[in-house]
This record gives sequence, structure tokens and C-alpha cells, in this order.
Amino acid sequence: MSEYSRQFLALVLIVLAIRLIIPVHALGGPIIEAPLGSNVSVDGTSQSSEWSDATHLSFNWAWSNSSLTSGADLWLKNNGTNLLIAVTANGRTNLGTSSNGYIYSMLLLFDNNNNGVVDNYDAEKIVGYSAPPPGQGWSFADRHYNTTLGKYYPDQYPNGTGAGSFTNYGGPGTWYWEFSLPMTSSSPESFNLPVNGTVGFEIIFGEANLLNFATQITTGFSCWPASCTGEPSGTNPSANGWANLVRSNSGLQIPPPTTPTTPWYLSTWTFVGIAVGLGALTAVLFLTRRGKRHSNLKLLVPETSKS
Repeated sequence: MSEYSRQFLALVLIVLAIRLIIPVHALGGPIIEAPLGSNVSVDGTSQSSEWSDATHLSFNWAWSNSSLTSGADLWLKNNGTNLLIAVTANGRTNLGTSSNGYIYSMLLLFDNNNNGVVDNYDAEKIVGYSAPPPGQGWSFADRHYNTTLGKYYPDQYPNGTGAGSFTNYGGPGTWYWEFSLPMTSSSPESFNLPVNGTVGFEIIFGEANLLNFATQITTGFSCWPASCTGEPSGTNPSANGWANLVRSNSGLQIPPPTTPTTPWYLSTWTFVGIAVGLGALTAVLFLTRRGKRHSNLKLLVPETSKS
């Protein structure tokens, strides 16, 4: 084997080894870190100062046929015991009538073991708004997936809290939802998220119309980061494309300010170098020309008188 062949083979082996060492996220969705940060008041009131130490993402819905009129903003962090999440988006609401009601919900879905499949007991946390009359306003609900029923089902022991608000009930406005979810649970109905642990994560906004306050008709969904046409259903539905939510034990990593860089052709040292180079070139040319001129001169020696 030639030396070139041996070097090429060594390079291939190194690349393969690196691929084996680096973990691969099977879900294919984005990786989102929830840094360690301060606590927040889960009261449905947007306060930017509470989320300044959280990861912040702005995104467009992967799929949407709901009344939302924009993408959304997401904030995530943890306070050491609870996962803290806030979401905001623009949309509109309808007020209830004597015969119809309206429900608007922010759903956070978790793939508890991050295996790319919605399994039995995978968690779902909901902050919903039921427009009065006769709706009761805002509420928090905790559900888990039931593979026998093929749908999400209410938890026996709800785990977590949530709240929300809207700026213009009955018209266009801005939604705001926030959640506080324990990262340790003894119940199989919720998830556990240790330090550096990962869970699958999907956001769904759903809305429904209640005809005669009895028959619920779904009117729209918005989903991120994976596309959807509603809540997962059936036997072991896919969670491919969901985000990989990672719990961090360190604070938000803020990159240092970038020092403005000067292009090389505008650098002071570039001009100095050019000046020195031109000076040296001029000196060389001068000495060369002077040397040639002196070599063409005849040596004049005074003639001596002959004796």
C-alpha cells in the first residue's frame, strides 16, 4: 500500500470514529436548551424582566389553519426544580353566544423518553381559555397519552401550573401563556428531566367551537416544530420532528460582544508594510542604477612624465 493510500485510509477511519462518538438526535428536530435561571410568577402576565435569562426563540408555525395571524415567540429555562416555559402569538377570539361557545388552548406535548414515538403516559400540559358566556375563562389541565384509547386522557394527579391572557377579548389581539412544570415526578403520568437530560417537545395551538355547548367541533390547529393536523392519535403515533429539549445546569450563555474587524486592505499595519516595502524597493533600484553608472566610468590616471 502506498503512503498516499495509508494516509487516506487513516483519514476515513478518523471520520468514522468521530461519527460514532458524536450523539445523533433521532427526532430530527431542533435542539433547545433550557438554562438554569431565576423563578417567575406564573400569573399570565407578560414581564420581559422575568425571562431575560431564558432561551428565546422566534419561529413560524410548521403548519397552521387556526386564527393565529403570526408566528410565535418561545422562552424556556429552569429554576432547578421546575421547567419554565412562556409562549406568545397574535390572533383573535370570539365571544360566546346564547348557543355557541369557543375554546382556545396552548398545548405542550412531551415525548418523555425521547424515542420519537408517543407512548403510553407521555405528558401533555394545557393552558386553555373558554370564552364566556358560558365559558369559565382560563384554566390549566394535565393529561397523558393513553395507547388503549388512542388519545390523551386527564391525569389522576395533575402536575404543574399554568396561566394565560389575551389583550382584546372578542377581537384581534396578543395571546400569552406561561407554564411551571416539575422536572421530577414519581407518577408515570408526567415526565422526568434530569440535568443534561432530554425530552421530545412539540407546541400545538388548538381552537374549537362548542355547538349548543355540547358538540365540540375543531376549527383549527397550529403546530411547531413538527407539522401536524391536530393532536396525536391512534396507536403509538410518531413524534418525529419534535424538538429535543435539554435541561442545563448552567445559566444562559451570552456570547461576548464581537470586536469590529478592519479589512486587511484598510489595516494600519498594511499601509506600514506597503510603505516599508516601497521604500526598500526604491533603495534597491537606486543602488542598482548607481552601481551600473559607476561601472561605465573610466579611471582617469594622470600621466606621468617620462624620464
